[in-house]
Amino acid sequence: MNKEAIRKRFLKERKELSDTEYQQRCTLVSDQAIDLIKGTISQKTHLFLPIIKNKEVNTWPIYHWLIDSPQHTPVISKTHFKKNILSHHSMTREDDIQESNYGIPEPLHSITVDPEQLDLVFVPLLAFDTFGNRVGYGAGFYDRFLAQCQKDTLKVGLAISPPIEETIETNDFDVPLDLCITHKGLYDFRI
Repeated sequence: MNKEAIRKRFLKERKELSDTEYQQRCTLVSDQAIDLIKGTISQKTHLFLPIIKNKEVNTWPIYHWLIDSPQHTPVISKTHFKKNILSHHSMTREDDIQESNYGIPEPLHSITVDPEQLDLVFVPLLAFDTFGNRVGYGAGFYDRFLAQCQKDTLKVGLAISPPIEETIETNDFDVPLDLCITHKGLYDFRI
């Protein structure tokens, strides 16, 4: 199925979610994501922070859990639109986060982390299929980033909708997910 058509459909579906349903789905996704982290040996966990007005999965509860955990280090990205890349930053309680001009919560001052150091990456998406292919916003930031990670870095999508039945069209640059968490449960594509 064409990514642009999927993108349009799922952006519309997100907008139509009631605030109550959106919050319930986000809570279920966050709880499962925290359970997954507890069950892995992940020390450096990359997490995207949401643009709430766009009804992206609210990952703030995951971030707060990671920041409070002595065994884990949260890593978040800063988007460099002119260079078309992400930089990744290790966070502590002392590090400040501020919304960019695009409404993206980003680190102000923190230590940069190489993508090869990450054990687990939570990936934002609009939709995914039953093979682990995903549709993001279309700029390719995460595909370029995921290609820089180690092969055994666990790539986990976070979604507020279940998978679509149609197969998503892919190209050579698309990096598939290992797992995806939704309000309906965990999907494992490694099998």
